[in-house]
Amino acid sequence: MQEFWLKKGYDYVISGKKFKDEDAVVRLGVGKNMVGAIRFWMKAFNILTSDDEITDFGQRLLADDGWDPYLEDQGTL
Repeated sequence: MQEFWLKKGYDYVISGKKFKDEDAVVRLGVGKNMVGAIRFWMKAFNILTSDDEITDFGQRLLADDGWDPYLEDQGTL
């Protein structure tokens, strides 16, 4: 489900990595097309800016102590 990819992408960016890094496929554990899809959906959900930075909303939502870091509440989506 894509909601788990949002957290995975969030954690990846917070760790200082970039989606354009050569090892993004290995570090995220997905194929090249999925790396792009994670980035796309993070932007679509307003978690990532056009400059690939985490938004304030993304930080408040997905931080380990955030509102709903694993998107378990159906109302979040």
